[in-house]
Amino acid sequence: MSFRAHIFFKNNPIGQPLDVANIFKITVGQNEIQPSKLSIDGLETIALHCSGNSFNDKTRHSTMVLKSSELLAIEFIEEIND
Repeated sequence: MSFRAHIFFKNNPIGQPLDVANIFKITVGQNEIQPSKLSIDGLETIALHCSGNSFNDKTRHSTMVLKSSELLAIEFIEEIND
């Protein structure tokens, strides 16, 4: 299962959200959590682990690290692969 996220930052509350796709894991500290359990009202560091494209039989992965104190909201959408 993978997710897409729309991330809203406090310093740009009415701007377009940052759109992040192919999220396969969310961690807070060393703990993996489900999107429904994520809280952004603390001082945690949130990591969104994303899968990327495959090139030459190697899959590229990236990690986006966010400080919850800088976030206004995160909206998660489950991606359906047909």
